[in-house]
Amino acid sequence: MNRKFKTVSLILFMMAASTVSKAQWATSGTGIYNTNTGNVGLGTTSPQSLLHVNAVPNSTVARFTQSNIPFGDAYLNIKSNVADPNTFVPSIVGRSNASRPFALTLIAEVEDITPSGLDISYGAVMLDGRSKTGTKLVNNNILAINNANQNLVLVKADGSVGIGTNSPTSTLDVNGAIKGKMLGMWEGTDKIGFIGRGAFSTGGWSATPNILAITYHARDFAIGGWRKSDSLWGGARLYINSDNGNVLIGKTSQTNTSYKLDVNGNIRANKIVVNTTGADFVFEPDYKLPALQELEMYILQHRHLPGIAPAAQMQKEGVDLGEHQTQLLQKIEELTLHLIQLDKKVTAQQQVIAEQAKQLEALKK
Repeated sequence: MNRKFKTVSLILFMMAASTVSKAQWATSGTGIYNTNTGNVGLGTTSPQSLLHVNAVPNSTVARFTQSNIPFGDAYLNIKSNVADPNTFVPSIVGRSNASRPFALTLIAEVEDITPSGLDISYGAVMLDGRSKTGTKLVNNNILAINNANQNLVLVKADGSVGIGTNSPTSTLDVNGAIKGKMLGMWEGTDKIGFIGRGAFSTGGWSATPNILAITYHARDFAIGGWRKSDSLWGGARLYINSDNGNVLIGKTSQTNTSYKLDVNGNIRANKIVVNTTGADFVFEPDYKLPALQELEMYILQHRHLPGIAPAAQMQKEGVDLGEHQTQLLQKIEELTLHLIQLDKKVTAQQQVIAEQAKQLEALKK
């Protein structure tokens, strides 16, 4: 009797426990829910969160599919990204059966406000790499974009970005061509300049067609760098003053800003054309040709031709090629007129001498 009583008691206890357990699940229309306020474990008897799935190695932890599509054609899987059974690297795999160029979409819906304060570096979608202790990464990479495990874009812990290279050596390191309408350069919030037609402010090249512009912004412009022979710094080789537009070669400053082109060195060219007025005025009827006696007195006193700068002034200030060419041409034309006058005198004297020679021969007879 005692044994029979115990058996009945056990059956009643199990039925009560089953009733209590079943009472935790309820339906609402086509939905089902659990009133249990504790954690739910799948594959574990000690769940650590509201839903804890403990999968066996190399298995899919969770799969989400659509009822009218075969399981293998479209799904969202949560699984490990490595084959090593002793390592778990979480990954999300999205597969689509649609004839569309995308399979996994991440959409963040937020208030459309301007980030400020502590939120200044936040955005609708955030990717935040950090160490396992929550500290800033120093050596590891932050983000990698790959195509079938071939790296395309890499963001390192120091903020440098490599495109086409996995070892960027600058803030942006691109191994390949860059295409764009304009390249802008800043120092903090200050604009330095732009490469390309157009500008972000009034007065740019946007209205000027068919040009490639290098635009400086409130700064002088220089081209220079390190020498290829010894890799030593060579400084600016070409310098443009943004205030007056003067072009300097081999120097970065000038004492006389009236020169639009200032070269510290020699210039060689196959041809140089200089605008000049010429000196045809020397051949005008009313031009007063200086007498040779006056010219001699001037030279003896000043040691240079009249109208020509002395050597000391040329050495100090240089020579205006156009003006100097006109002055030299003037002297050549004056010299030509003197030669013409001298030739006339010589011709006249030869005629007189010939006549006198005839008269002398007549007297001898």
